[in-house]
Amino acid sequence: MRPPGRPGEPPRVEVDYRVHLYDRYHWDVDVPGEKARIFGVFPAPDSELARLHRAGIAREYDSAGPSLLLG
Repeated sequence: MRPPGRPGEPPRVEVDYRVHLYDRYHWDVDVPGEKARIFGVFPAPDSELARLHRAGIAREYDSAGPSLLLG
């Protein structure tokens, strides 16, 4: 917390934070219309990716990591 710049102004508050994310990507066959993007461009329905998973061609994966430190 920093003091006000001028008398009568509220003090300035700064907050530094970091967000940590984790997600296990799995094929949501029970959610209609759920899609992944192959190479970030081509939409692929999760039902198709689940079929590839059952055939041993695709697999589930983890996404994890921190955000940038802001402040």
